[in-house]
Amino acid sequence: MVRPVAWIKRQFKAKHDISNLVVLFLHRRQSQQTGIMLEGDELTMSTKGPFAKLRSLNFVGRTPEVDAFVRALDSVQRHDEHRIINWFAPDGYGKSTLRRKLEEHVEKSKAASICALDFEHDRHRSHVEWLLRIRERFGKDKRIDFSTFDFVFARYFALTRPDEDVREAYPRIFANGSSPIVEDLFSWADEGLGVLIGGASTILPGLNLLYKYGSRLKGALADWWRTKSVKEQLEGIDDVEVAELENALPSILAYDIQRSQTKKDRPRIVLFLDAYEVVSGSGRMIARNPYDSWFRNLVELLPGCLVVIFGRLYI
Repeated sequence: MVRPVAWIKRQFKAKHDISNLVVLFLHRRQSQQTGIMLEGDELTMSTKGPFAKLRSLNFVGRTPEVDAFVRALDSVQRHDEHRIINWFAPDGYGKSTLRRKLEEHVEKSKAASICALDFEHDRHRSHVEWLLRIRERFGKDKRIDFSTFDFVFARYFALTRPDEDVREAYPRIFANGSSPIVEDLFSWADEGLGVLIGGASTILPGLNLLYKYGSRLKGALADWWRTKSVKEQLEGIDDVEVAELENALPSILAYDIQRSQTKKDRPRIVLFLDAYEVVSGSGRMIARNPYDSWFRNLVELLPGCLVVIFGRLYI
């Protein structure tokens, strides 16, 4: 039997070579013009790609930033390659405005899936809530299947909030058929397959449950369950404690996103992180937020995606 610690170690095992990391630093200071450093010869200018027209956006003094963004977005990115843009600037330089404009125009192109997290406005969210926000936003793209994450989260939810319905707690994610695997779990529970937790009858998702009733899955869910790597991700989940299960949620989410990157019609995935100084503890922030290392780990688990980080620079 796979021990819980082995399962956790497998989730956090460094599976990707990040020696090919491509980082674009966009810093602006009052005493100098924007400086851009590009690492990686594979980032070539595109004039015909789906995002090339973004260069025509009329941002005064923003041509280098827009060019760098489109250059990173429009050039081919391997599924095992990390690509990150960092832009830190003092107040008043329009970081958030630039992010919103870029986000709007890329969304209009429908050629990429975008999730934007603003730490300034939502600084009190927990790391689990941030994960659900990412899952909700990227889940709107039907090319990204989050069945693995939804199954693991359903188990986590059942253990931590046994008297609640996950569909009522997070209706925008798990209600109205948005998560087929969760719907199947509840249909199994309605048939009396639930267990008693904290005095209440609820479904407790686990590998044994899937092996027993997985034959009922149909269509895309059946294909998902027949995938060898899915079973490898879930192996040992029945023996994992709640805290360890929570720590593994980021890698499970990243696994589902990575699966989408192996498809022929894979979506271009972009993650915007705004007001990152709130998390990193840089500048005037008194201390580093514990979520800083959490997000660093998450980004490391997301090769193939473009990550854009905005932050306040104090001078």
